[in-house]
Amino acid sequence: MGAHQQQCQGFARYNLEFNARLYDTVARLDEADYRRDLGAFFGSIHATLNHILLADRIWLGRFATVFPQLASLRDAEVLHQVKSLGQELYAGFETLRAARERTDRVILAWADELDDALLAQPMRYANTRGEWREHPAWLAVAHLFNHQTHHRGQVTTLLHQLGHDPGVTDYFAYVLGHHPAPGGAEPTPAGPVAFHLSLPVRDLDETRAFYCGLLGATPGRATAGWIDLVLFGHQLTFHAQPEQVRPPEAQGVQHFGAILPWPAWEALCRDVAAAGYPGAEPPRIHAPGTPQEHGKLLLRDPSGHLLELKAYREPGRVLEPT
Repeated sequence: MGAHQQQCQGFARYNLEFNARLYDTVARLDEADYRRDLGAFFGSIHATLNHILLADRIWLGRFATVFPQLASLRDAEVLHQVKSLGQELYAGFETLRAARERTDRVILAWADELDDALLAQPMRYANTRGEWREHPAWLAVAHLFNHQTHHRGQVTTLLHQLGHDPGVTDYFAYVLGHHPAPGGAEPTPAGPVAFHLSLPVRDLDETRAFYCGLLGATPGRATAGWIDLVLFGHQLTFHAQPEQVRPPEAQGVQHFGAILPWPAWEALCRDVAAAGYPGAEPPRIHAPGTPQEHGKLLLRDPSGHLLELKAYREPGRVLEPT
């Protein structure tokens, strides 16, 4: 994987996670403030959020046409024609938020397919005025993410003016973070970190179908004896060693999982329910109405490994003592 693809994947993760936080903040507005013309380029917060989604789907539509091999876009909600750049896709906030979540998951999968060879290829398309353009694919990718940031910045400014803080928006802070150094020294940038987990499984094909087909993982390297997958930005390696797989009753408290943004967790719960996967328990909400409110989805993969997928209403509370 090249550096350009890693950058695209980083932008896609940031897009998904920051949009989730942004929409949570917008949800606290009253209807009048949400729809009032506040002087932004598209007027209101509602219209600006619609425009960002509209533009994302236009660009994804162009990629779907020029690069039909992109599996992530084959059944995605994309646009090939629009009435105007101010066109309202969704009139209601909740339907707009659900659509935003779906497209952000598509963008995440799309970024996983943008290898350096594809990014260097030319793409030719007609813009919204019918004018033909041709340029390298990486330029369109850069514009998509830059355009999101440009208009999200307008939304965060309007939110601040209305007395609502969506939190730190800086991408550098998002990627690097800061971790305490040994001996009490000043914190130092840690850089992007991906967790690695290796597990035995009964069958590689059923494992791949579960993690990629149901949970949205991206396949990586593979041999006859093992496969690599990327799930929520982290690396899982599964080895075809059925003799090492323990039955669920012998696993005790052993499990693994991830903590997702709330909207992404809700979307995943809906996907699992729609698929009718037999190894999933109904999602549950714990400590409702408190600062520690969080959701849990428990499911076992085909080899019986237990996954706990969680989300907190207030992400800053994850490591807070209860």
